[in-house]
Amino acid sequence: GGSVEDIKAKMQASIEKGGSLPKVEAKFINYVKNCFRMTDQEAIQDLWQWRKSL
Repeated sequence: GGSVEDIKAKMQASIEKGGSLPKVEAKFINYVKNCFRMTDQEAIQDLWQWRKSL
């Protein structure tokens, strides 16, 4: 869990270690829900917009 900013930081750290984030919206949303227990739809959309800008 955690805030959007926390999750962004964790994702950024994962990328820096050579990880990758799903490129398809539905898969990305599932990833966020499963990995971060995030259920807030607005926050998930915020994360998706951020992910697309990477």
